[in-house]
Amino acid sequence: MKDGVVVLSCAIGRRSSPYACLSYCWGADLRGVVVTSKENIGAHQLGLPLSALPNAIQDAAAVCQGLNLRYLWVDSLCIIQNDPEDWKRESGRMHDVYSNSYITIAAHHTKSCKESFLGQQELGNAPWQRDEDERGRTMPPPPLPLDTRGWTLQETILPSRIIHFNGYELSWECNTRVFCECETYSKPWQRDLVLDGWMEIVRQYTARALTVSSDKPMAVAGLAQMVQATIPEGEDTAYFAGLFRGKLLQHLLWVIIHPRTSRPVHSLAPSWSWISVGGPVQYANLASGELRKHWGKRIHQLRHPQRA
Repeated sequence: MKDGVVVLSCAIGRRSSPYACLSYCWGADLRGVVVTSKENIGAHQLGLPLSALPNAIQDAAAVCQGLNLRYLWVDSLCIIQNDPEDWKRESGRMHDVYSNSYITIAAHHTKSCKESFLGQQELGNAPWQRDEDERGRTMPPPPLPLDTRGWTLQETILPSRIIHFNGYELSWECNTRVFCECETYSKPWQRDLVLDGWMEIVRQYTARALTVSSDKPMAVAGLAQMVQATIPEGEDTAYFAGLFRGKLLQHLLWVIIHPRTSRPVHSLAPSWSWISVGGPVQYANLASGELRKHWGKRIHQLRHPQRA
């Protein structure tokens, strides 16, 4: 990015330079939105006006300029959108892209890439309204648009530094602390992604939406690799269809939240995996307290009737 011109740069074989990533919502109406395709990749490598890009990308470029960063990674520009092979290859390494970024810019409150997330924040005007259910229990506020999308969960967990824009205030998050303008939530922060924490990741992830349902295993794969890296040496790190073998008994205890949750005709995973269902799940013991310490040891082998 220089002098109002954006150049698509391929970093393969070059020395790595600090770069930012953008985490945002594409939106439903993509008419007129510039993306990289097989037909225009050559032109993008020569350069295109920053003003031709959606407002969200222009805002991210402004943040990069303020931080003196020359490089910005955006999926719509850095992945060839009409090339299935390039999409498969690049989406498979997206967790590396975000975890290795110098900083990630998260636009939480905008529903579309056409919307701007910069400008005056509404600090002090947040709707401090306490909603209660029929039992008088306080209900959490509704999630912001970015926090409803499946792919963006790893985009806001994997980076070592994140700038959050939520429309009310600016907040900063790193591996050890979170700071915001109101200073109410400034406290030590530790991402404790051990095996028990995986169940919370699954709960959050399945509550989010994916535009393409077949992305479900891939959009959480980066988080699975991060959890694997936290498992102590010598313990079982094997991962199968959304479950870790080292905690298989616990990880099989998922239940659907909505009774009418369907299972796709062409399932993406075995029936014992939460990936096989099309809605949010939770773990039976997760909300009520500790996981039970005692497990049955006896296993009955089931055989096919014709082979018995």
